Amino acid sequence: MGVVEREDAVDNWTDATVRHGRQHVGHQRRAHVGELIGCPDTERPAQQVKSAERELIRAMLTQRSWVEAIAERVGPDGFRDARYRAIFSALLNAGESETIQEIAPKLDAEVIEIMESLLEEPYSIVNLQKTVDDSLAKLEVRDIEDRLAEIDKLLPLANAKEWESLNEERQKLVLQTRASGKGTFKAFRRGRSR
Repeated sequence: MGVVEREDAVDNWTDATVRHGRQHVGHQRRAHVGELIGCPDTERPAQQVKSAERELIRAMLTQRSWVEAIAERVGPDGFRDARYRAIFSALLNAGESETIQEIAPKLDAEVIEIMESLLEEPYSIVNLQKTVDDSLAKLEVRDIEDRLAEIDKLLPLANAKEWESLNEERQKLVLQTRASGKGTFKAFRRGRSR
């Protein structure tokens, strides 16, 4: 979609919003506009992580030889969506020799439907290595951001020594998130001792 088409999509969306009297602010509007113009970067973080989990499973289903390599970098607990976790575990336990048809009976009907929908679009992954790397980076950043949120809650309650240790950990995690290029954490938040 070209720049002019994207601008038209945004204008049309804005006109429709004004006509219907709706008010959208912040990320809600960006997410909707992103859907209209096909920009996945405007997804909210939770959607990006779910998308990352989905794309890792799609990669593992379409290229079974990648299962072990992906499993070296993320375990079943790295998948928060139980359905993707079930597929991941089944693929990991099955190995390369077992077919999808042999794996399917071990899974719930809902999980099988998801697996089938992912297999219906085997060519949706253009660059497998980049998809896997980006998806793993998003999961790693999610875990880092979760820890940063925990630290932000603990800092006000910490004594001086704990505060120093937590703040040092926080700074390292912020740098790690920035280095990944995938972070959404607001680095300007600072913990304060009270």
